[in-house]
Amino acid sequence: MSTGVIPEGTDPEEIEVKSVEWLARNAGPVDIAGARERETEAWERGKQNASDAAVDVRQDVGAAVVRLPDGDPHATLLVEGAGSDNGPFAGACDCKGYQYHDGPCAHLVTRAVRSILRPGEVPEDV
Repeated sequence: MSTGVIPEGTDPEEIEVKSVEWLARNAGPVDIAGARERETEAWERGKQNASDAAVDVRQDVGAAVVRLPDGDPHATLLVEGAGSDNGPFAGACDCKGYQYHDGPCAHLVTRAVRSILRPGEVPEDV
């Protein structure tokens, strides 16, 4: 089910989620509220681009490819209701921002914000 528009000139096969297993193994709590409170760069970028981002939800539960208007496509995994004391979300992303920084990346922020704008895009209580 696609919930975004694949940018013109982009082959959908080019942005296929390569390894849902890797995302699942590396998933952890995603502190969206903390990013919002600290006004992190990822929060600002993800929030500002939530409406315009291309998000292609995949068949695997919680998996989606996110492409911000100014960036490359990245595979994400995000579920609501599976987090910890750090908030209701758990997930992972294959971008360097997620891998090398504390807190959520802009791609996960985008998906969390869109979960409010577009109910059902992020699965709950998985």
